Amino acid sequence: MNLMVRSFAPSDELEDAINQINGLINNLDPFKVSLSNDARKKMRVVGSSRLGLVDIVSRLATQYDEKLAKNDNAKDLKERVAYLQVLRAYRIAAQKLCEALDDTDKALGKDIMGYVDKFGDSLQSARKYDGDLDEAIKELDDYNARFKKVMEEEDPELEAGEPGSELPQ
Repeated sequence: MNLMVRSFAPSDELEDAINQINGLINNLDPFKVSLSNDARKKMRVVGSSRLGLVDIVSRLATQYDEKLAKNDNAKDLKERVAYLQVLRAYRIAAQKLCEALDDTDKALGKDIMGYVDKFGDSLQSARKYDGDLDEAIKELDDYNARFKKVMEEEDPELEAGEPGSELPQ
């Protein structure tokens, strides 16, 4: 079998990493803002196409602060832009971690399903010659009968008829 995941991170390192991540979450908790999905859709935000606009207005407002309305503060805009840059760097780092975890999760899932297919096929073949195994495999038969449609919808390889993707019978 061609396994994608060749080694596992030690459990103490994983536990330490989880604690560090939770610590970062807790550190930022007092400063977070939670938005509803509806609120997110209606906001005008700083996307990549607006970075130039933000930079120009921030620079000009700082340079010509006396031309702004009495209660306007160019320094506030400048601080928010700097804070946005720090948060975006934080987000990029978090996205890299999420992508690595997602890729590893998918690879590990592929390995696991390879084992499930191989072992399921072996058990199905062996059940013909072992009454106890035949009886025990009825649990697998029941599972397949109940969830076959759901698994077909979740597994595009199964629909495409890829080798090794059949459900154990």
